[in-house]
Amino acid sequence: SRPRVSNDNAMSEAQFKTQKYQPDYPDRFNHAAQATEWCADYFDWYNFSHHHSGLAGDSYVDVACIKQAALDERFAINPERLLAAVR
Repeated sequence: SRPRVSNDNAMSEAQFKTQKYQPDYPDRFNHAAQATEWCADYFDWYNFSHHHSGLAGDSYVDVACIKQAALDERFAINPERLLAAVR
């Protein structure tokens, strides 16, 4: 996000901002073990419980199930079309 800075990692910067805006983010970690423990809990929550706004509040599992149901429905209607694409 910074112009002409080759070592800027936008994804990492965005993740760090997301962490800092968490209500339970400490003002300061007392030691490395505390930071490691907090981050482990945070990443577990973010990866498995957090519902990203880009998914309209749904989890990625819910979205994947909806997409798979649509694919299954289309396959049931015309299986030859999809099987021909595989051959």
